[in-house]
Amino acid sequence: MENEKILNIKKAAHTTTKILNVIKGIFLAAIIACGIGALLCFVIKFDPNGKEVNILGKNITIYAPVDYMEQMDVQGFEFVNGLKIESASIEAAVNCIVAMAVVALAMVAIIIIRNLFKLIEDSDTPFTAEIAKKIKVTGIVVSVIVLTESVGIAAIVALSFWCFSCIYEYGIELQKHEDETL
Repeated sequence: MENEKILNIKKAAHTTTKILNVIKGIFLAAIIACGIGALLCFVIKFDPNGKEVNILGKNITIYAPVDYMEQMDVQGFEFVNGLKIESASIEAAVNCIVAMAVVALAMVAIIIIRNLFKLIEDSDTPFTAEIAKKIKVTGIVVSVIVLTESVGIAAIVALSFWCFSCIYEYGIELQKHEDETL
């Protein structure tokens, strides 16, 4: 009979895998939306007075003055704004592309973490050298991605993963001792 605690770990890993699959789908939709947004910014230039469009038999006026973005309060990524791009629509498109890249990086992290939990779910015991190695790789990848936002938070994430990895390696040792006593 399998240890009840290990069964609980497997159930938690299974649930986490399913949740991360949903998040991955949301991120994929966000990447597609950013790509469509970038394409629209490159292609469409709306009149600031609105443009009449027929959608499913109904006339709708769209107010999306991409050429007049400087009037908007919302700005894009700081480094993109620093590029001093002349065309507001091109700047909007570049911001969409950068957003797409940021979401893609986050999706890579989600996939790596999901694969880690899937490995835990499928293993006989979660305390294996392969899983410990994946935890370290996951910590490095997540820390690098977080580093793009904040050095301090990235340091906290890296230290947290390192501590978790050390605790996990101790769990591997305990698992070895238990297996040897049986």
